[in-house]
Amino acid sequence: MLAYGCPNISDKIIWPNKPDYDVIPGGFYDVYLAGLKGAPSLVAIKYSVSHDWETLINEIRTISNVQHPNVLSFLGFVNQVRPGVGLVYPWVGSNLTQYFASHPDADRCQFCVQVADGIVYLHGVGVIHGDLRPRNVLVGEDGIVKLTGFGGAVLERDIPDKNRLFQYSARWAAPERMLYGARPWDPHRRFASCWPTTSSDVWSLAMTIYGILTNKIPFSGFSELHVLNIVANEMKTPPRPDSFVYVKSAYENILWSLLESCWNYNPAERPPARAMRDIFRVIQQGGQTLPSKSEHARLAIIEHKTPLPDVIEHLVAHGCRDISTQITSIDEGSRRSGRSSDVYIGRLQDGNLVAIKCLRALSNSDARPDKVLKHTAHELYTWSISKHPNIVELFGLTVYRGRLAMVSPWMKYGSLLAFIRVNPSANRFSLCAQIADGLAYMHQQGIAHGDVKGDNVVVSDEGLARITDFGCATMKRHFPVYFTVTESLNYSVRWAAPELFLEDGVSSFETDVYALAMTVLEAITGDVPHKDRADRVIIHAVLVKREHPSRPIEYLPIGNEQADGLWDMLERCWSYEPENRPNMTELRDLLDTL
Repeated sequence: MLAYGCPNISDKIIWPNKPDYDVIPGGFYDVYLAGLKGAPSLVAIKYSVSHDWETLINEIRTISNVQHPNVLSFLGFVNQVRPGVGLVYPWVGSNLTQYFASHPDADRCQFCVQVADGIVYLHGVGVIHGDLRPRNVLVGEDGIVKLTGFGGAVLERDIPDKNRLFQYSARWAAPERMLYGARPWDPHRRFASCWPTTSSDVWSLAMTIYGILTNKIPFSGFSELHVLNIVANEMKTPPRPDSFVYVKSAYENILWSLLESCWNYNPAERPPARAMRDIFRVIQQGGQTLPSKSEHARLAIIEHKTPLPDVIEHLVAHGCRDISTQITSIDEGSRRSGRSSDVYIGRLQDGNLVAIKCLRALSNSDARPDKVLKHTAHELYTWSISKHPNIVELFGLTVYRGRLAMVSPWMKYGSLLAFIRVNPSANRFSLCAQIADGLAYMHQQGIAHGDVKGDNVVVSDEGLARITDFGCATMKRHFPVYFTVTESLNYSVRWAAPELFLEDGVSSFETDVYALAMTVLEAITGDVPHKDRADRVIIHAVLVKREHPSRPIEYLPIGNEQADGLWDMLERCWSYEPENRPNMTELRDLLDTL
């Protein structure tokens, strides 16, 4: 297991007092709940009931180095409490079916995008899931999907073994996985066993999406054995429903054609998972119906007159933890004041230092305390649903001196430039690629950061860039918590796209791309953009003269292939027209090559 990069974390597990272990029994695994030192959330420790070492080793082999927001992170193994080895994962309390039962108004297309994005990532790193279905799709209270159930996963480079047995369900599995030997659609006998492929994953992905958008399992009303015969012998697929949940009628034909193409009995004719994901993004952006007024009434609404206890109740009910009881001390003399907030150093029960951030009204603002409370709640909620390795983790909320506050890990390096000044040999392109990866994730979730700059990026002791400060973030889709119209906090002029200076300017995915390009320039040169210009001069140059910073030749010499490619990309990111800018994924992919 160590050879596959799987650490033994037995000494980091905080077990409940014997004999009261929290155990969730299952047919194939028993799952224990425990704590993890230094982490605010529970972990799940999975033990094989049958001590199936082959399946356990295979699971470790396939996912030990996998890391994506929509794939459940593998933390390590333990060898305590009972014989054998337990695999440790973050605890997520609901699968897809359970989540929709308690959240009937959830944004279905967004979940389809997340599931597809997880599969796209896995296929991109050569992992085939092999058993995709709703029970293997977990969902946290923050609405973030986590793929799990990798006992039957394989690597794309593996040589198929006809003697290996796989667990799957006929409702979700591709037909070629159900029979040995030749199929009518496979005269060349290319599929000689039930070995999973990227194409079989696509079939299962389409079945899972069908379930998400109809609230029904495929072939509802038929037994598993009957479904096996329907799919493998009768070569039938699920019937078209009368309608799909929250999908506009104009888009239903597009959706159904996509599903049918994924259920092609010739695996080679199925589209890749990436195509599915991209089409669902289009449906998500323009093809969803809005919740009705009665559904809207069930949303948690936070406005400036909402009292503090109710704000906390709404936030906690939607996944933001109140960790007040875990804070043992706050150093009042440690206050660091920024433009719109005060940050204090605190300490948790486990001894870890934390940053406690309290917003306050700007000195030149007429914002009342109740509006500051709403701003804080908005930032807390946006931050709490943004979980990614390149985003600072939000531990939760607390109340300090009567103000709602945000609690996160204390970071020694308070900004990107502070880290670079202490570590001048750091790979600046890698740091920027990490920032872009975190922003690409946020955009996928439907959130624009709104204030991307070096001061809003911290670097961990391990050298990981992490995005922070969500005070200017805007939500581009429907979320379970609704905020009445909130004027944004001030944008940072040196990083701001021209459209933000207009009367109706609002942050967007495109303004984030513009700002990240400025941040890349900042990282390369070690200075803020437009360093010798006053704010009013910058606004005139950007908005009226349509200028952007000049190329720093000493850092990006002309004629150098990589430097030329990067500068071309930065200039595209600074296009005056937002639609001419690349998306965040394109920028990230280029930075990854440098």
